[in-house]
Amino acid sequence: MARTRIIVAGSFIDGSGAEVRRNVFLKVTDTMITAIGSVADLPRHDAIAIDDFSHCTIVPALVDCSVSLLRSPSVDSAVQLATDKADFAKKAAILVQHIRYCHAHGVQGVAAGDDLAVLEGLYSEVGEQGRIIEVRS
Repeated sequence: MARTRIIVAGSFIDGSGAEVRRNVFLKVTDTMITAIGSVADLPRHDAIAIDDFSHCTIVPALVDCSVSLLRSPSVDSAVQLATDKADFAKKAAILVQHIRYCHAHGVQGVAAGDDLAVLEGLYSEVGEQGRIIEVRS
């Protein structure tokens, strides 16, 4: 069954060089944008989740492969080393915290430079209810 949700954007830059579009919705089905339109034409359907980013500008994904969901962003090498050597519980807590930071700042996708098997294992243990997290290779 297809999962569909609506993202409402105050401003939308599509990356084509066209003018900024204001007050638009993006219909997303199974992680693919399937429709873009004016909020005034937003389909009303109670079963479809709506993410309200009407106060935000949405731009095409910018990929930064230096992101690590399992390491401390500290510039202190001792702190980084401590997180590298942390036990399962500590790494799980770091993963959850970093995912919350991403969501709090509107980040919808991350290309992580971490070991995929470790991420999958940790997330399957600590996955948060109601969050859309998909670990893909």
